[in-house]
Amino acid sequence: MSVNKAVHKLNVDLSHLSHAKKAEAKDVAAEKKAGATEKSTRAKIAQQAQQIYDQFESGTLDTAHQLSALHTLYGLGEKDQKAVDAYGTAMSHAKSALAHDKKAVSTAHKHGLKDLKAAEYHLGLKQTNKDRRALGLKSLKHTVRPPHRGADVLKAARSVKGHNIQQLKYSGPLAKYLDKWPSSHVCCANFVSACLQKEGLIKHSEHNDSVVGLAHNLGHDKNWHAVSSHNMKPGDVVSFEVPGEGHMAHVEIFSGYKHGVAQFIGSNNVNSDGSQRVVEGHVGYHIDKVYRHK
Repeated sequence: MSVNKAVHKLNVDLSHLSHAKKAEAKDVAAEKKAGATEKSTRAKIAQQAQQIYDQFESGTLDTAHQLSALHTLYGLGEKDQKAVDAYGTAMSHAKSALAHDKKAVSTAHKHGLKDLKAAEYHLGLKQTNKDRRALGLKSLKHTVRPPHRGADVLKAARSVKGHNIQQLKYSGPLAKYLDKWPSSHVCCANFVSACLQKEGLIKHSEHNDSVVGLAHNLGHDKNWHAVSSHNMKPGDVVSFEVPGEGHMAHVEIFSGYKHGVAQFIGSNNVNSDGSQRVVEGHVGYHIDKVYRHK
């Protein structure tokens, strides 16, 4: 089974983080080992030198042995200096490697935090918390899922509720998204398209002023999918069959249930002259199609 791209990206980040942390721990261990080796080596040298000093103080060494002891002390001094130099070299390498690996840890951690949210939308709770712990974050009690974008569309539609569509074409938040040519008596798809376009859920090229055309565009957009009318959520785009006009003759936005009755908001022919105004309420038509943004 293929792995979601966002999850794969997070897995790569966490793999880099794990390797960088292991390398960092190895560098720290190398520093400690170098320090312990130097300390042990120099302690042995100091012990040997002290034994020679004790012999000098005891006065038991003849001239020949004194010369030999001095030669030995000189050699011990060289060994001590070599131990100091070796420690300095080892520490220099370890510190350089440690700085490199610390930077790698920091970079992988930042990338992991950045890519976590998109990946969490596709993970179960157990894996989510495992990945969060790897990034030093607290565990969650519930799975993370993206917010339903329908709330944004519904907000856009309700912001102009009660306004005539003719007025909205030239003023207000939807003016730049509404096509001007459709008649103010036939503008339902133009209105829904404008709301979707304003919230970034369709492209300008997907805006369509016919119900059939808009449904076609949503049906071919990978970010949208058809759902059952029994499973509607606020913000879903719903097309209706209208008696005398046939299937796919009207479209509105589902806004929820009121006393168990489905409510919709859209541009409707409610004015006395038959022109359209944005209203919210029950639509007594048969539902043809329901589309939801993924």
